[in-house]
Amino acid sequence: ANFKALPRPPVRRLAVAPLLSDVRERAIGLISGLPVEPTALAIIDGFTELSGRLGGETRMLALFEGSEAVVERATRDLRSALGKAGVAQTTLLEGQDAEHTFARFIDAYIASVDERSVTYRSLGLPGTALVRERRARALASTHGVEFDAIVDLRTGDVILRFVAKSPQSLLDSIAGLDTELHSTLERCVIIAGAPHARARVDAWGPAPSTIATMRDLKARFDRAGILAPGRFVGGI
Repeated sequence: ANFKALPRPPVRRLAVAPLLSDVRERAIGLISGLPVEPTALAIIDGFTELSGRLGGETRMLALFEGSEAVVERATRDLRSALGKAGVAQTTLLEGQDAEHTFARFIDAYIASVDERSVTYRSLGLPGTALVRERRARALASTHGVEFDAIVDLRTGDVILRFVAKSPQSLLDSIAGLDTELHSTLERCVIIAGAPHARARVDAWGPAPSTIATMRDLKARFDRAGILAPGRFVGGI
């Protein structure tokens, strides 16, 4: 009589939908006001090596977690918003299929292409994410390299992957590309890519205005200077 039912594990559902260029802005605007916010919400553009539902074209990925009732409502609202934007089909994934697809999405953040790519993470507010992605895309076109991007609409992070035609062409362009990227995007760091190209630039970019405070904190907690010396921004 005193037995209490164990709580049910939360439901996890992944929604994946194609976003053509002519509906992307409208779709993002409509889903930004969903009553139930997704745990993860991102736009994936490129990354053709991803198989299945994530690779090849621009896609939106939304992850919902919670009770069955909450996830059902969230899914219904999402499909309605995307339908109004002109997105004809939204694929829903659950169980191992959802877990596998989401894992591949996370892996894409640091996926390199045959020693001829370098990947940056641009940090900023969600409201500026799409603007930063467009600026980086224009820069890629100027330097004649291919471009892939993941725009995280929840955190504001933008993953920018530049892919050259060959390892040598990446070496030839990385210095100029890196300089222009940092002058275009204020906060940008390298997170993956060909080692020979990464060695030619500072992975952390220009030191921030708070570098003096950062050095002071490092000195306070690492008086002997033995904790990864010179491995962080500004040579800390």
